[in-house]
Amino acid sequence: MRAAVPPSSDAPLPPFCYDMTRLSRRVGQGAPTGIDRVDQTYFAWLLDSGAPLTGLVRTGVGYLLLDRQGMQAMRDRLLATPLTEDDTAQHGGPRKHALRQLRRHAIARAPRWGVARMLRKQLPQGVRYLNIGHSNLEEAVIGAIRKVPDGRAIAMIHDTIPLDQSETVTEKSRARFHRALTAALGCDLLLANSGQTRADILRFGGDRTPSTHVLFLGMEPRLVRATDPPPSDAPPTFVMLGTIEPRKNHALILDIWARFHATRASADIPHLVIIGGRGWRNEGVFETLDTAPFMGQCVHEVGRLDDASMSTTLSHANALLFPSIAEGYGLPPMEAASIGLPVISADLAPVREILGDYPVYADTNDMQQWINAIDNVVAAGRTSAWKQPPPLPTWESHFRQLRSLL
Repeated sequence: MRAAVPPSSDAPLPPFCYDMTRLSRRVGQGAPTGIDRVDQTYFAWLLDSGAPLTGLVRTGVGYLLLDRQGMQAMRDRLLATPLTEDDTAQHGGPRKHALRQLRRHAIARAPRWGVARMLRKQLPQGVRYLNIGHSNLEEAVIGAIRKVPDGRAIAMIHDTIPLDQSETVTEKSRARFHRALTAALGCDLLLANSGQTRADILRFGGDRTPSTHVLFLGMEPRLVRATDPPPSDAPPTFVMLGTIEPRKNHALILDIWARFHATRASADIPHLVIIGGRGWRNEGVFETLDTAPFMGQCVHEVGRLDDASMSTTLSHANALLFPSIAEGYGLPPMEAASIGLPVISADLAPVREILGDYPVYADTNDMQQWINAIDNVVAAGRTSAWKQPPPLPTWESHFRQLRSLL
């Protein structure tokens, strides 16, 4: 669970109905993704804010509504405390266990066709519905919120990549996101994590787009630069961070290391550490990770890491590699910059928006540019290449902006 963000001391907040659907579905699923962490941070902020609060969860058969006590129980029992083997064995897995706990704390339930009636009956006047995780962005829910006296629906859109880069996602995911973004156009307010995402929303929605504001995501103190140096005989090391999916472009970097393996002596090859779980539609990359002769020698796939292990791995690296094809925000370069780690990145508008000229930018269609950038970092040495990052966005600033929009 993300660390809570202290609420600001501005005017009292309105009542909220927070959509907890994504949170409930991620219980027991391992290290959180970028959107998961944003969702968790909002959840913690609301629980600590003192605002009147209810939580909405969509299940396989309908909807549950929780009061603040039930939401607090979910944070304490299901998010902050790792599930034990007894929990998962007794209740048929972490997700089923989570649903049992949610049902236990529900103050109201409704089938899918009855969600509008439940919300109109249960929610207070002036409620602000917040959907931060893309899950359960449904026209029925948004329409019901807007029928509550002075009720307003607010959603955050993290990117429009499933529509713009449809080859990188499944057809089912693309169709689901199209429905969600169409429903989001019925909100009173949309939040975008970057100017690029706002422009993409406007391109999709046109005249139908509601008021849309950019709120940069905060960089919580998740990673800490390790004070202990790497072993003196450690080779130069580069890190890729993120789910192994086509959009993240692991294929380019693996092709570079294949060239290194074929043309350089072992002692002259830097090492590559790949952090992140395996995603979808990336069979060629998965085959390389499973069969390439350089795996386990100069390339290491380590899966998802906890914050402490990630801090150490990044602190002992020479640079982060970020050859992503498209991003709505791009958390990995921001996180690397937060501890001063050099970044070699694709030339992405959201990365430039926040980090300016801090990264070295390379063309993803030019492998030699990436090789040159990697070799330059190696030549500079592990510590001499580190530099002072620009000021990074904070959650305090983010929520101050949000309050001004409410």
